[in-house]
Amino acid sequence: MPEPTVVTTTVVAADYFQSYSVVGLLAVVGVLFVAVAFGAGRLLRPVVPTPRSS
Repeated sequence: MPEPTVVTTTVVAADYFQSYSVVGLLAVVGVLFVAVAFGAGRLLRPVVPTPRSS
């Protein structure tokens, strides 16, 4: 007779890590979105040189 507890534990662990992988993926996408927004702002901002006063 096979041991169903091992299979059940493996399935529960897989579901557990799959749910956290979704959270981790969303966190990475959020960080990338913010990084791209800051990078785009830096590239697209106007550059107006100011005269240096000495």
